Amino acid sequence: MKMRSALIAVIMFLATTAQAVEAPKFCEVIASDLDEMSEQFPLQTDMVTHLIDGSAFMEENQCVILYHYLLDEKQILEYAAAGAQDASGQSVGEEQLLRYYNSAEGWFSLRDGMIASVPEAIQTIAELPFVTVHLLYQFDRNGIKPIEITLE
Repeated sequence: MKMRSALIAVIMFLATTAQAVEAPKFCEVIASDLDEMSEQFPLQTDMVTHLIDGSAFMEENQCVILYHYLLDEKQILEYAAAGAQDASGQSVGEEQLLRYYNSAEGWFSLRDGMIASVPEAIQTIAELPFVTVHLLYQFDRNGIKPIEITLE
């Protein structure tokens, strides 16, 4: 946890001072930090999420940062089922939730929740004019389609 907090502090510092740093140099520092972190992958970021890969590289004067997460699908469905009810007030089971999350409405609802939970440090970095961040969320049981979010 201390390593993660220290990394977030470094990223925040870099993000706020990045205007004075060239994009390639900024990207090199992020890539180096992610490379160092890779020894700790998978890195648990919350109760259902593990960061399993990360990289950064320059592409057309943009620093592209990729984060790849693996989500515990069963646990997500259990959490959702605990408070979910259908129109008649009956409890909703995991199968019903899986169908919902694989519908357009359910998938976008899940995606919106993921967007809302993007860490502040990543949001701050994505606001830099020379940075694009791609977040890929994959589910460990592959019952729910992967979610990709791009922040610019």
